[in-house]
Amino acid sequence: MHKLKNSKHSVNMETFAGYITLIGAPNSGKSTFMNRVIGQKVAIVSPKVQTTRSRILGIVNYNSSQLIFVDIPGIIKPKGKLNLAMMSIAWSSIKDSDINIFLIDGSKNPEKLLEENKIIFDALGKKINKTILVINKIDKLKKNKLLQVIERFESKDQYMSIFFISSLNGDGVSDLIKFISLKLPNSEWFYPEEQISDIPMRELVSEITREKLFLFLSQELPYSLKVQTTGWKETKKNYVNISQTIFVKKQSQKIIIIGKEGRKIKEIGISARVEIEKLLNMKVFLKLFIKVDKNWDLNI
Repeated sequence: MHKLKNSKHSVNMETFAGYITLIGAPNSGKSTFMNRVIGQKVAIVSPKVQTTRSRILGIVNYNSSQLIFVDIPGIIKPKGKLNLAMMSIAWSSIKDSDINIFLIDGSKNPEKLLEENKIIFDALGKKINKTILVINKIDKLKKNKLLQVIERFESKDQYMSIFFISSLNGDGVSDLIKFISLKLPNSEWFYPEEQISDIPMRELVSEITREKLFLFLSQELPYSLKVQTTGWKETKKNYVNISQTIFVKKQSQKIIIIGKEGRKIKEIGISARVEIEKLLNMKVFLKLFIKVDKNWDLNI
């Protein structure tokens, strides 16, 4: 799907707007979907579960409708203070939304899907009639398996509708956007026409570095880390100095990130810098620091 460009609308035109919350188990493809509909990265993507920790908005203007997508942490049974905070954010967003998109990974075994999404089924309640069931990753799904997934999840009398999409290549996404745009309440637009997200730029570049940490360290990387942009100085035209601190809980975790002779942190920094430069359309000097703080997650 091509990037959905902001649509010009007349001051006198009837307009529509609403919040659409993306619900799903970890790794159901919510962040990939968000980036697809926005047309650029606003949410990090990683094979590691629970990489989305906070509420992220992505704004799409389609004809006279403003669709405000809300990406929330994947729904799980919370354990520990960080997960409790994340689930609080998730359930609050679901409660306040106009429409929910219940995204499931259609490439998985149907029985496993039912098991990992049980907490969502049980919690939706009356909200199910304002929920669109979206079966994602159809590019990885054989037709005979698709029928099995449909049999387990289809419930035409409950869901608003059912869509089959691939967030990765865009199949079916345009049709879903069009459907949602016709179901939103009458309202003035909540955000300026040119705005695509509410994420501050400092936070977005922090998320890019956090994504690179997940991708480069894979299973070695502890889940318990965060990245904070601590310095931002534009030194001359089209050039910016950015400093970031990576917070971890243990000294041993710091050693993993640094790597032998500092190679790993250098590799991560180069990859993050290249992507940040594309985002900002500026030359970037990126400096990474690592700090051990066993209580960093208490401030989430």
